Amino acid sequence: MSRPHNDDPIFHIVDYILNSASEDELIAISEAVQRRANRGPLGDLNFQEMAQKITSQFDMAMPDMHGMARGMVRNLILQHQPGISPQEVEILLDHYVPGEQRQAAEKQKMIPPEILQSMIRQFVAYSVGRMPAAEEKDLRAAMPNWPESYWDVFSEETRALVRDLIQEAR
Repeated sequence: MSRPHNDDPIFHIVDYILNSASEDELIAISEAVQRRANRGPLGDLNFQEMAQKITSQFDMAMPDMHGMARGMVRNLILQHQPGISPQEVEILLDHYVPGEQRQAAEKQKMIPPEILQSMIRQFVAYSVGRMPAAEEKDLRAAMPNWPESYWDVFSEETRALVRDLIQEAR
């Protein structure tokens, strides 16, 4: 790390604080420094808002692409292999258009871990009736079907974890 020069703004600020600041200004500076110290590295992040934005983007940007893709691939398979059995069609579909479980896992990978943790906490609190009314109201205002949206983003592994957490909390 390079050392600051005397003409850097920080020197002027420190000089003002040490030599010119009034008692009220020193109190305000002290309180600001204390708030900053208490905030921690993630203090100014609003996980609830970030989770809402991410899941609402999935809802808007991801119509039933899976169903559409499976339908198109099914038509292509039947067009090129008209005598194929329904079971063989399903096997090929699962190969070329992976199931929704894998899609949910891929969606979930796009969510930062701290936001996913917040989503899980909110979902469990809501499911067991322990979510504060104000928090639920805010979520519903931002995303009317937020529980379904969250659930759709959770992978099967996360869904199993959430089910266990709900059972333990009841």
